[in-house]
Amino acid sequence: MEFEFDELLEFEFEELFEFEFDELFEFEFEELLEFEFDELLELELDELFPANCCNFSSGD
Repeated sequence: MEFEFDELLEFEFEELFEFEFDELFEFEFEELLEFEFDELLELELDELFPANCCNFSSGD
């Protein structure tokens, strides 16, 4: 019992946290921040302030 239980905890638990947790945070978190945040800022800022919004010279 002592052997098998320790093996299970040591192996599966570490595997789960080392692999899935790191994978999730390293991949998805960075992807989310890098991709969606840049996309949001670029997209929404462009939509909020179109290229001609700050063109104060009237062509009348």
